[in-house]
Amino acid sequence: HTGTEDNPYAALPRMFLLAYEMPEQLKEKALNNFSEFSLTEFFKTEKDSDGNPKFKHEMHVQKWLDLLRGQDISGLWATVSNNHRPPLPYEDPNLLKALQHTVWYLPSVDACFAMRNLLQQGNNVFFHDYQLIVAAGSKAGMGEKALPPVKAAIGPVPQQSKSITLSCGKLMTGVTVPPWAGILMLRELKSPESYFQAAFRVQSPWTNRLINTEVGGTDEVVLKDQCYVLDF
Repeated sequence: HTGTEDNPYAALPRMFLLAYEMPEQLKEKALNNFSEFSLTEFFKTEKDSDGNPKFKHEMHVQKWLDLLRGQDISGLWATVSNNHRPPLPYEDPNLLKALQHTVWYLPSVDACFAMRNLLQQGNNVFFHDYQLIVAAGSKAGMGEKALPPVKAAIGPVPQQSKSITLSCGKLMTGVTVPPWAGILMLRELKSPESYFQAAFRVQSPWTNRLINTEVGGTDEVVLKDQCYVLDF
């Protein structure tokens, strides 16, 4: 790159990996056969009396949702003080602004529906501002057929909307959703390739072309200069 030619990667957002350790009292409720914390166990589901999916550890998943918003930090992370708070996705002002549109990568179809049901509960009023899309199950369609509901929820002006897409595999390969600026990795993946394939969903460029009124022609404006992988 000589400095005189256009940088072909200028529109590619810079990726940040934010790794959070699950609080001990949430970890101890979700151990696998090896007595190790398991995201698959943490987001394990069962059926309620009406046959709808719900989380087996719903109270603890709710505490985790509260933690995303910076609630009860000292109660869950005893070593974290209010003066040294980690940047939490739905509390930190910069993250809150950047993460208007995210995808949450969950372990199963039922976990996606259970998460939607939990986010819609009255006590989670904060998340009611976000359009929730379940991109999972046979009704969501295969491949790109699962994309239209996501685009419809984001709308023609993504800066004026908020969305959370819940997926357990759909839209994780070969599909681009430019306004997605963050992915929450909420499942265990068997290979690094699968992990990074999902993570790079949010590094797709999001640009716009505006007319240059001074010299004519158009300029490319980068709308997403940062993206985030949030790992638990």
